Amino acid sequence: MSFIKKNIKKLIQIIKPSSKVSYWEQRSTRYGNRAVLNIGIDENDIESFTKFQKSKIFPHLSGLLEGNEKTVLDFGCGPGRFTQDLADLTGAQVIGVDPIKRFLDNAPVSDRLSYRQIIDTHIPVESDTVDLVWICLVLGGISGRTLTKSIEEIKRVLSKEGKIILIENTSDKPDLGHWKYRTVKKYEELFNGFRITKLDEYEELGSTISIMKCVIDD
Repeated sequence: MSFIKKNIKKLIQIIKPSSKVSYWEQRSTRYGNRAVLNIGIDENDIESFTKFQKSKIFPHLSGLLEGNEKTVLDFGCGPGRFTQDLADLTGAQVIGVDPIKRFLDNAPVSDRLSYRQIIDTHIPVESDTVDLVWICLVLGGISGRTLTKSIEEIKRVLSKEGKIILIENTSDKPDLGHWKYRTVKKYEELFNGFRITKLDEYEELGSTISIMKCVIDD
């Protein structure tokens, strides 16, 4: 390899994040709480955009609740845009987990909320203890072995009678460097052993967002 090629390779390694986690760390440093959203959304519009998302998703979430939920996991909670609302809606203790510490440090605080950092895909929660897992536009930002291990961890912490509400971008679009578009069918394959029901879909910034319920297949 020539001197020029060697130095170009080194430069690429410096510029390009070595992992998806480092990508989101860099993005959080640059954009703050807006990093978890389409960066075309202005900082001042985060609250109204979150309110729009809740108006589309929360009615379906309410329909899934049994009323006896004690522990809810907000997987990939970011800066906790939904975490307090999940506690208010369910009356449960909500644990927000995310690999980016900067997001967790910016998340809202209350008696029913706690936050824990995901390290190497491990969710720091005991097995079979979570009644409901909330995943909102998170898995599209994960791929490969990290995705496989993350889903295994979600399955591990979920109780046998628990449910997952999964909201993901299922648009028929080319993948981006930091984002994978997957069909509902693909999520059914990824959550092997679960029965997935598509509850609804809505349009968001030119994309199709699907709302899905996942339960362990009997």
